[in-house]
This record gives sequence, structure tokens and C-alpha cells, in this order.
Amino acid sequence: MRTYTEQWTLIDFACADDEVERLGDQLAAALAAGPWYADYAVTDARHVVFAGRRFVIRRGDRNQNDQVRAYAESVGVPAAQLDWPT
Repeated sequence: MRTYTEQWTLIDFACADDEVERLGDQLAAALAAGPWYADYAVTDARHVVFAGRRFVIRRGDRNQNDQVRAYAESVGVPAAQLDWPT
């Protein structure tokens, strides 16, 4: 039996620079609770969004990246899927 965590979905989108925070808020409101996340990069930061929660990781900030990965694993995201660039 195949589970959702074995499947990947890629959705490509774009927004204006002044809408980046709003996009993250909208994604956080739209995602269902569970092992799902969305991530996107803007200039020198990566935004990682979960149901009801979003994070911003500044390029090269290993501490923040580790915290986001720990949160992702706590909601059931498999470690193999935590492949966003840092």
C-alpha cells in the first residue's frame, strides 16, 4: 500500500516580492495538518510552510535550518523529504 508520504507533488508558483509574507500566510492556512509542507526561496531566505506555521531560514543559518527540520520530523515529514536547499 502506498502512503501519501511516499508521493511528491511539485507546484510551481510565483508572486510579487511584496507578497511573499502573505503567500506564506495563505499557504499555512490552506495546508492540511500532517506530514506536508511547502517551501520557496526569496533572495537570501528559504520559507518553509506547514499547516498553521511558517518559518524563514536565512541562507547559511544552520541553527534555524536544524530547528525547522526538527519541527518537520515532529509532524511526520520523513527525513528523506527534508531536502530544501540551505
